[in-house]
Amino acid sequence: MHEQLTLSLTRTANERANTEESASTGTLVIKANGRSMTEGIDTRENEVCDGPDVAGYYLAEWFVWNWWRLRWEPPVAPVGIRNIAKSIPAERIRSWDFAHSLSTIGHGFDWPNITIGSDGFMTAVTCGPSAEPDAVSFRYVTREATEVVTAESLEHAIDAFVASVFQLLTNAKLRESNLHALWADLQAERADETTAYFRRLEARLGFDPDEVNEDLIKSYIDDAKAIGEGALEEIAAHSSQRGAEVHMIRAAELEDIARSEGFKSSGKDAVQLSLEARNNVPQLGAVDAWKVGKAAAEQLRAQENLGLEPVQNKRLAQLAGTQPRAITTTDKHFKEFSFVINSDAKAAHVALRSKWETGRRFDLARLIGDRLFPTGESLCPATRAHSYRQKVQRAFAAHFLSPVQAIEEMLSDDDSEDGKQDIANHFLVSEQTVDNLVGDNLMAW
Repeated sequence: MHEQLTLSLTRTANERANTEESASTGTLVIKANGRSMTEGIDTRENEVCDGPDVAGYYLAEWFVWNWWRLRWEPPVAPVGIRNIAKSIPAERIRSWDFAHSLSTIGHGFDWPNITIGSDGFMTAVTCGPSAEPDAVSFRYVTREATEVVTAESLEHAIDAFVASVFQLLTNAKLRESNLHALWADLQAERADETTAYFRRLEARLGFDPDEVNEDLIKSYIDDAKAIGEGALEEIAAHSSQRGAEVHMIRAAELEDIARSEGFKSSGKDAVQLSLEARNNVPQLGAVDAWKVGKAAAEQLRAQENLGLEPVQNKRLAQLAGTQPRAITTTDKHFKEFSFVINSDAKAAHVALRSKWETGRRFDLARLIGDRLFPTGESLCPATRAHSYRQKVQRAFAAHFLSPVQAIEEMLSDDDSEDGKQDIANHFLVSEQTVDNLVGDNLMAW
């Protein structure tokens, strides 16, 4: 099996290798799933090349410094979506770019227009042509494209690239550098389970190592005892969209909100997939999130004999183990995110974010989907983040509430905007949900 992601550096410099830069200068070639991400034209020689001549040392240094964020920080917006929510501060977007876009590395080299973003299981590698083709010595001509590789492949590619740079430094008798120190620290952090979780939470929050007060992070980690480590990471990824401010809702606050703004929801009464149905759903992390969500939705519809008909509020509430009033009530909502929390073995509550019925239906369906994959944790959050878990939820909700087969059949008679609105009204979903399904644009990585 070929490597999904490869980062190669072929030494080309002829000058004496007496610095980290000169020792590691070579042709950089990046490929994802066999697609070249670095092809371009050397404008000085006017010839097509597989990649630019750069100092691999600086790229290795950038990879190591940003490793935790590259590996664990979700994108600020779905891949391929240009319109980022206005609620996300500009400094948050800039921070993400500097940690995920190779074009920000600097040091006088023409770095490729490539961004790398992971959802926890899968990594999107997006490339494009040079942003300013007339102002560079190497003009990238790759078309805009996104390739999805596993996060494990990203780890292997970075490890192998750093090792290759170290070999070049060793050949030049350069055995002590900032890269050596950074790499030693990173290896120690990855090897220690407690430190690794600490760094992962920082990354989910959108910060570099040690950028946030250590005691504050530790206080948040204490909440994991009540709601679960996985749930805490989801809240962190959601909270990262605030920008420079670090504020995560606490476990005790969630329990209070659940009782004041929520409705009782019995986990015992909530629907679960049969063993046979579960066997027909891909394992979490094995494939793109949307494929898992879609398969789970299809299996649940089949199990519950729903066919291609709309799921009415009473039935939807029943599947969630709650009451229809949780959907139709508009004066009870939690503006941050929707969630189900089990305060103890007997008491569980669901709180929904939206003021609108279609939004509450969608979020309740997300929570039904989330509970189909039991984590053993007390909290199931449905947030605005673009982590793998949240993308599984969204795909499940869209396909469960409005099966694409039915939409396509209805659109064959009328594919106008009014036709789409009629479909949305039929299934009691938003028109955006219909657009996403028809356009195969449901955050498909």
